[in-house]
Amino acid sequence: MAVTIGIDLGGSRIKGGIIEQDGTLRNSMMAKTRISFGYDALVTQLAELIEQLRFCAKDRLEGIGIGIPGLIDNNSFKVINSQNIDILDGHAVASDLTRKTGLPVVMSNDADCMAIGEGLSGAAKDVKHYIAVTLGTGVGGAIVSNGVLIQGVNGGGGEIGHMSIDMNGPECSCGALGCLEAYIGREGIRHYVKASYPKLVDTSLKKLCEMAIKGNESAANIYWHIGHYLGIGLASLVNIFNPQIIVVGGGIAGAGDLLLKPLENELKLRALNSYAENIEVRAAELGNWAGVVGAGSLAWKNGAR
Repeated sequence: MAVTIGIDLGGSRIKGGIIEQDGTLRNSMMAKTRISFGYDALVTQLAELIEQLRFCAKDRLEGIGIGIPGLIDNNSFKVINSQNIDILDGHAVASDLTRKTGLPVVMSNDADCMAIGEGLSGAAKDVKHYIAVTLGTGVGGAIVSNGVLIQGVNGGGGEIGHMSIDMNGPECSCGALGCLEAYIGREGIRHYVKASYPKLVDTSLKKLCEMAIKGNESAANIYWHIGHYLGIGLASLVNIFNPQIIVVGGGIAGAGDLLLKPLENELKLRALNSYAENIEVRAAELGNWAGVVGAGSLAWKNGAR
């Protein structure tokens, strides 16, 4: 059997696994991202993880796919800007990994990989028109229309997190004002919690999610806030792209209906009635591993870059 390796590079964690052609994930691994040691150390860490997975594969390895958090130029195959891992900026990560490992490597935006993974074997399987959103350190997004990922002129399309929802809003990490990410990215949520629920300011997002599920009113209100703002942003995209479904994933999305219900309510209020009535909001089925599955599938589709 032939397999690929999928890697999802995040600001906090690196996840990897062996991917079969039907999207089956096996031999999954996770490690803390070594950002503070610099770019070369991070590439070495990625190469070491790849070698561990390669040893576990026991099958013919066709190639490697890696999801990168940030803008990637599909013409130069370099990272244009990664706000959460800025040591990647200007580097051809895939080419550097190929030199390290001797294996063909292809890279893409991490939210694109999440969308591909959910389309292959997750919540968007057999769906041709959908929007995928991943909530974590930032707000990632991808748009699939008629089965094709919309990437734009150089691969940077689908940056949902940097859509402005308030021209006078807070400054985003990208430098613009009022971006969706400025409200519901990790730092945006922390600012909101500090202002509205100061007693919870040192509580991790994972803990807040657990508290919300158990019925804590303050934590549930925080998730209502996230879903509310996400719905404001996505309503415009629903009107523009008319998708069949919206898939929501990422670590912050673990609260389920506490997040999805206020999102659905905002869509009904703000999107065109004929679109809002027929759209379905689904939680990502592959959880935090959708990006790994999608990245691995890139190696099947695109070959080495």
